[in-house]
Amino acid sequence: MRTILYVLFLWFPFFLPAQEKAEIRFDRRSYLGLSGGMAYGLLRDAGVSPLIYSGPLLLGQAQFLRETPQWEWFIEGGVAAGTYEAARSFLVESEVISSFHGAGALRKVWQNDRGKIQLWAGPQYSGFTNYRITPAFRNNSTVLESLNSLMLGAKIQWKADKTFQPAKFLIFRRRGGLRQFRVSSQINLPLLHSAWRPGFAYLEDFTNDSDWLGSENLLAFGGFRMQARTDLWYYMRNGNAWRLGYLWDVQQTPGEFNKLQTAQHLTYAGLMVKLN
Repeated sequence: MRTILYVLFLWFPFFLPAQEKAEIRFDRRSYLGLSGGMAYGLLRDAGVSPLIYSGPLLLGQAQFLRETPQWEWFIEGGVAAGTYEAARSFLVESEVISSFHGAGALRKVWQNDRGKIQLWAGPQYSGFTNYRITPAFRNNSTVLESLNSLMLGAKIQWKADKTFQPAKFLIFRRRGGLRQFRVSSQINLPLLHSAWRPGFAYLEDFTNDSDWLGSENLLAFGGFRMQARTDLWYYMRNGNAWRLGYLWDVQQTPGEFNKLQTAQHLTYAGLMVKLN
């Protein structure tokens, strides 16, 4: 009897840390994500042309995400590059390099009894920088603009579990066990929107002027922006997750004679690597 009690005494301390550690790793997770895909953009710059320019862009993104039982924090960035063409003329092209960057926090404000359906809300920051070269516009051919927004986001999230049986197809083998899926849809509405872009038209030969950018770009507040996003997560046995998503981003800058209207459709897929 004394031997049994002695063995239990030695093993007892290991039970509590193991339970606590498992709970922390499940509820508090950090991810580093890498993804790629396509972005389809539409743009109309009233400062130089009434035409609508559109085209596909190659997209690459990175994201850091931290999850706790009540909060989510994220920071992300991406680059897209390609060529736009005028809707009514194949002779006018615009080389485009766009960058997307953002950060935000969401707090869980409601969930159903089983916790499968959750509602999150919180502040978001979203930035969009565009570098365009359109030779047909001559002295207005080069544009660098930055559009930034402070937004309020609301997200509804649904979690599901499914047990798979072991299976094999040709050389591919699937292990059995429990898998988790997560589907979320989020909408971001603007609180404050700003645009830093050319005041048009350029009057000097900016190719010989090192200060052309600072002298021609103006900062204005106002306009409109809205985003809608849908993501699908599939969790693997090791805690990593495959992610498939779509983002719609539409915005309009303030001003009349140099108003910019743009919409971006981003489709991406990638891997979220669990860091802890």
